[in-house]
Amino acid sequence: MRHIVFLLILLSSLQSHGENFYLTPNESSIINIPVGQTVRVKGKKIILIEDLGKKIKVIGLQQGVATINIGASIYQIYVVQKNKLDFLKAVKEKLRGFLGLNVELREGDIALTGHLYRLSDWQEISELAEIHATSYVINAQIDSDVKEAAKNWIAERLAEAGLAQPLLVFTPKVQAVISDEQKNLATLWDQALSPLGVAQLYEKSQLAIEPLVRVNIVVAEINKNLQSKLGIEWPKVLSANLAPSFSGPTKLEVFLKALEEKGLGQVLASPNLLARSGGEAEFLAGGEIPIKIITPRVKEVQWKRHGIYLKIKPKADRSGRLSIELSTEVSLLDAASVGNDIPSLKTSRMTTHFDLSQAKTIILSGLIRSDWGKNYEGLPQLARLPLLGALFRSENFYNRRTELVIFVTPEIVNDQEPSPKNILPKNWRPSDDSSFDSY
Repeated sequence: MRHIVFLLILLSSLQSHGENFYLTPNESSIINIPVGQTVRVKGKKIILIEDLGKKIKVIGLQQGVATINIGASIYQIYVVQKNKLDFLKAVKEKLRGFLGLNVELREGDIALTGHLYRLSDWQEISELAEIHATSYVINAQIDSDVKEAAKNWIAERLAEAGLAQPLLVFTPKVQAVISDEQKNLATLWDQALSPLGVAQLYEKSQLAIEPLVRVNIVVAEINKNLQSKLGIEWPKVLSANLAPSFSGPTKLEVFLKALEEKGLGQVLASPNLLARSGGEAEFLAGGEIPIKIITPRVKEVQWKRHGIYLKIKPKADRSGRLSIELSTEVSLLDAASVGNDIPSLKTSRMTTHFDLSQAKTIILSGLIRSDWGKNYEGLPQLARLPLLGALFRSENFYNRRTELVIFVTPEIVNDQEPSPKNILPKNWRPSDDSSFDSY
């Protein structure tokens, strides 16, 4: 009982000098009133005052800050939700082991002030915010190295939510500048950023940054007899198909590397194309031939491309859905058909469209080349004798059929990713005899 009396006397002593009170809505507290002192209240929508004679009862109404003046003493009354109040208490306890940071309530928001020296401190406070399901703001000074580390950390957290990293501003408080076009995702942004202490500022963007799409392309020449290895039937005309799922040890790069090692195919090129959603990118493997145009009035040279030409037009959203249009043109020189010393071109064209919910490999195939002939083996000189030469030699016929196959793998990438990945091994190099002209 003596301990309780002592606590009440101590509380009364502190109140006489003024202090801060933290209440939740509908919670109350008692303040003693010295004899002859006038009570003035600012913020009557935030708190309700009941006169109890020598005391007043303060009841929290709604979230906000109110002020009570009792003589020369000033009391700040903060009314906050219970989860936010619990978070405030937990942060105060946590900050005892931190250097440079303070916590306070500013206009109903919990704010970290002072100096933030370590990203780990920020991350621990973020974990507390997630536990108590509340938000806060960071008004602290932040060192430059911590800012850079924080950008990467925030980018990773946003990527988990399917969001791209916006412009981050660290003064006067940490906030993300988000385009107005993203307002339809405001709930998603708030869920991702609030536990991190990052406020959201929506403004009209002068430059809309669309998702970035990377397209990995592999152009390969594969033995026609290997169609069963990929689980699809190669068509007789140029066409596009979705490849079966390559997983575990049957990944695409492993498959292609095995073909090269066994001499059953070769990779001719493996470029990476990058394009913004709504934009386009092009790839040409081959060359251009000059064609002379001569008329009574004009003499000029036009250049016609030949080889493999691929154009991509991707559209993507931040949720990972992807729509891509592929235009393919394969033009081969036909030396057998020449007019006015100008070789003709055999051309195959195709335009196709795919809607993907995740990264998939598209196979463009259908261009087949057949090589046939015969070779001779025999004893020198004797094999060439008329009539009798056939006794000293043998003839072997061969027929080799290969197909040009293009593997296209589009995927949405993080703008902060340092460099594109390659689906082929790092030590892979094109074969010395790789040629698009001879195909």
